[in-house]
Amino acid sequence: LEEMIVEGVKTTIPVHKTIMYHPSFVKGEYHTQFLEKILSSWKPTSEVSLEETAAAYLTAASALSHKLVEQTGRTGTTGWKGSLKSTESISKGPLYIEGL
Repeated sequence: LEEMIVEGVKTTIPVHKTIMYHPSFVKGEYHTQFLEKILSSWKPTSEVSLEETAAAYLTAASALSHKLVEQTGRTGTTGWKGSLKSTESISKGPLYIEGL
């Protein structure tokens, strides 16, 4: 599970990791209410901090802004139709944010 990377959709991998690494599950001490008990207060955790998420967003926004200037030759704002046509050809790489 640690090696799984799934792009574009949310998965249940974080839940399965929580279950598999829970001390009671590892010891074999689980029962029919085990999932209800451990998942009642479960919240997904992210290995990416809020600051890292913000930095990734700002970097992507800056790159997009520079790309638009290169394509349109304009530094100011453009009409929505112009910016829509300009952004259609920009490819976006994957953004890995676990737990969001």
